[in-house]
Amino acid sequence: MRCSALLLILTSAFLASSASATESRQALTSGEQPPWLQPDVLRAAVAIELSEAQKPQFQQAISDLINGQIGATNRLLRGNNVSNLKRRIKSSTNRQFMKMDQSVAEFLSPPQFERYQAYRTILRASLNQWVLKRGSTNPDSKGKAHSTLTNEGYGH
Repeated sequence: MRCSALLLILTSAFLASSASATESRQALTSGEQPPWLQPDVLRAAVAIELSEAQKPQFQQAISDLINGQIGATNRLLRGNNVSNLKRRIKSSTNRQFMKMDQSVAEFLSPPQFERYQAYRTILRASLNQWVLKRGSTNPDSKGKAHSTLTNEGYGH
């Protein structure tokens, strides 16, 4: 029951989020769940054992992470003369996760924060896989994206 209640809460929070709503609807209609709704990610979220008072704060932290990352990436991609795009995207991702770390540290207990760190690792891996899946269908591009994510420490 607790897992399904958290799933319902997280799903409604993310679908209501304006920046990610279109992505979520497209993923849901194609049968693919967005990274933050993958079963492993949801199990890790339930393992944090959030109180009822903490759930809205946690949902907001995740929404801020997703919306911040989408916005930052879109700004970088729209830039006219963006040098070192890989490095800038990596920095942007790290910055967004640091903001989420600071946000949740304010309301999680130390044992919960340890479980959150496991959640964070699983979420980052899920986001990285999502980037690879949603990238170009060109095998060469996918190879370069995979190399960037794994060899250059993206998401670590």
